[in-house]
Amino acid sequence: MAESTCATPEPFTLSTRDYVRFTRGYGLRDWLQAGPDYSRSVEYPLVVRLLEARAGHRLLDVGSGRRGELATLAARAGLDVTAIDPRDDLGVDAPPSAVRFLRADARELPFEDATFDRIAAVSTIEHIEGGEAATMRELARLLAPAGRLVLSVPYNPLKRAEVFIRGGVYGRTGERVFFERIYDDEWLENRILGPSGLREDERVLLTEPGVRLSRHYYDARGMPWSALRLRAPVGPLLALAAPRFFRPSPAAAFDSDDWTGAAAIVALAA
Repeated sequence: MAESTCATPEPFTLSTRDYVRFTRGYGLRDWLQAGPDYSRSVEYPLVVRLLEARAGHRLLDVGSGRRGELATLAARAGLDVTAIDPRDDLGVDAPPSAVRFLRADARELPFEDATFDRIAAVSTIEHIEGGEAATMRELARLLAPAGRLVLSVPYNPLKRAEVFIRGGVYGRTGERVFFERIYDDEWLENRILGPSGLREDERVLLTEPGVRLSRHYYDARGMPWSALRLRAPVGPLLALAAPRFFRPSPAAAFDSDDWTGAAAIVALAA
């Protein structure tokens, strides 16, 4: 009797085109005008590659937000996905999927040790004011042996900063409604990588040598382009163009003025 074999599932992969096509589900007007996110169209495929995840892996998506994009894509690829965020509207705009959404603080999570094979934290750690070290220790606790944790944060080797926005942002108003930290190498090591106790496996630096298209996507000072993208059907075109502008680069390619359009993606191994 022939011995049965079980093939290893193919790795979970994602391209910029896959992401742009996925966001079409949010509605034609939103897709054509606001469009898929410029940075995420580059970051998500890189994070997925570094995760080295396969169907059946238990994935924790940290800071999943109201749309749960990465979590939903991973669940559709057969991963067992839990998505967390402290926000009230977590997952409210997420497409139907098998994702488990849970409101939780990443600094203290209600899971047992070694619960997850893979953990992703895309543009999340930098928003936890004063809590990066506690968060990284907690995520490391949850990572199973031979697991991988992949994160992305704003990065610039030439500067570091804490950014506070008051007034209105993301539909919220008030005092200090938005906080973000930009990391240089020292802060990245001392506040994130060191406290995790995990081994760094790979690091990808992203910036925009030459044309800084992100300023026209995110910043109102990028007029008239920033106004145009909300009125003309250019949203998916900007996202599809992003890999040509926002791309892996050496530290020497960074400009001291870079905030948007500058990031580090780091893969850590248990």
